[in-house]
Amino acid sequence: MFESKEIAMIAIGCLGTLICLSMILEKNTQRIPNWLNLSGIICGLVLAVFDGQWSLHLTGFFLALFIGIFFLKLGMAAAGLVKLLMAAGTIAGPVIPLMTLVLFLLLFGAGALYRKLAGPHVPDSEESALSNYLMSGPLLIALASLLSLILIYRPWEEAL
Repeated sequence: MFESKEIAMIAIGCLGTLICLSMILEKNTQRIPNWLNLSGIICGLVLAVFDGQWSLHLTGFFLALFIGIFFLKLGMAAAGLVKLLMAAGTIAGPVIPLMTLVLFLLLFGAGALYRKLAGPHVPDSEESALSNYLMSGPLLIALASLLSLILIYRPWEEAL
């Protein structure tokens, strides 16, 4: 998507920082602040100016909006995560929101299958709270976004 390798590395750095910071903030405060999402959208627009590919960045924004509304309607995410997905789509284009959707569905399906195959288990309250948090929609969506970023840009190939 990006014309130069330098712009691609800046986008990867911005998106990785945005997702990791949002995961940390969401874990501690149970919300993703608007200033973080807005900074991601502004970063994506600045990248669009330097990259010159406005259509891909804006397509990523609107596709992420529709996928985010899908997550919102399912009850898997709150509005902060929808805005975070929009910021990721603005920075990296339409591939990240699509891969996030696919990876989220795969992770969620694998977790549901594991719970189904594990059978009836009555955990204590601490284990139950941790299990519910690990299967929560926002964490899985953020993890799917981070995995899709890694799978698309393959940073291990740069090291070789």
